[in-house]
Amino acid sequence: MMMMISASWLIGFAPYVSDYSRYMSPDSDEKSAFWGTYLGCTLGAVATMIVGAFLASQVIAGDPLLALKENYGLAGLSVLVIFFAASALVNSINSYTATLSILTLLKGMFPKLQISSSIRISTVFIFHIVAFFMATAASEDFLTNFTNFIYLLIYFLVPWSAINLVDYFLIKEGEYDIDSFFEDGGGIYGRWNANVMTVYALAMVFEIPFMGTSLYTGVMFDVLGGVDIAWISGFVSAGVLYYFSNRNKKV
Repeated sequence: MMMMISASWLIGFAPYVSDYSRYMSPDSDEKSAFWGTYLGCTLGAVATMIVGAFLASQVIAGDPLLALKENYGLAGLSVLVIFFAASALVNSINSYTATLSILTLLKGMFPKLQISSSIRISTVFIFHIVAFFMATAASEDFLTNFTNFIYLLIYFLVPWSAINLVDYFLIKEGEYDIDSFFEDGGGIYGRWNANVMTVYALAMVFEIPFMGTSLYTGVMFDVLGGVDIAWISGFVSAGVLYYFSNRNKKV
């Protein structure tokens, strides 16, 4: 489970990397971009996980954050303040990226739609209202709901990541027709890619028998001793299917 969560942490930042990379200079060093992204994602996460592991060893039951405040005085309170500031910063980026994704989706579905300032502001506002009610509804059994959310997020993200990686490194080898991305109808790539959607759907199906959440448990979950390897199944199946159905396609 920890391997899966750690993988999802890095995979979950892919949309951010894709978004902010457009601000980089065309002659930017690829290795610097990789290590900057990788270390930026991992160092903060590792530090937080160390604190979490330490608290888990100290608190048998109850709220670990409350234990941090009550048992460790000023040091514990300082960590909570840092957590609060970091969460506020990250959530502002979450809001921006979510809003940008929603507007991009709307623009793709309705090409003639003009994204005005009022639409941008309204989208941010509506997004926060929806997020607030979702968080409030999940608060009564937060840990279970959050764990289910992490699992579902991984189930959806892993096949998508496998397809992207295979396409970039093995099929296109990093060479894309960038101009086509901005053409009506997708240029040489088209508006829809039935092959990709089929591979993605099949990979999701292959994950189902291995899933293990409080919402649904697949037939292979108990056979494997209660270990959820759906993400591995999704990654391998998506990558293999996409490669063999597209290996002859180039830019």
